[in-house]
Amino acid sequence: MKGKLLSIVCFLLLAAVSEAKSCIFSWDIPTKYTDGTPITEPITYRLYYIPVGATVAQKIAEQTAITTPSLLCPAGTYYATAFTPTTAESAKSNILTLK
Repeated sequence: MKGKLLSIVCFLLLAAVSEAKSCIFSWDIPTKYTDGTPITEPITYRLYYIPVGATVAQKIAEQTAITTPSLLCPAGTYYATAFTPTTAESAKSNILTLK
């Protein structure tokens, strides 16, 4: 199975909490690899954050759930990736930008 890739789409839910933003990220569970074969292994998701003005992403969560707990979300760019025990990390999900 090495070489197969996962593809995910990430969604962002925002709720204003005082002056800070609280975010919950969620995504659709991928059911097939990019070559069309079914995924039969557990999937782990990583959530990344790039602060405004920065170029390097910081990993802010790694989990098997499809929804993050509520996170404090400063302005910047967010994206998710996915991987299984036998695959490399997927390409970035769609990019979410908070201003």
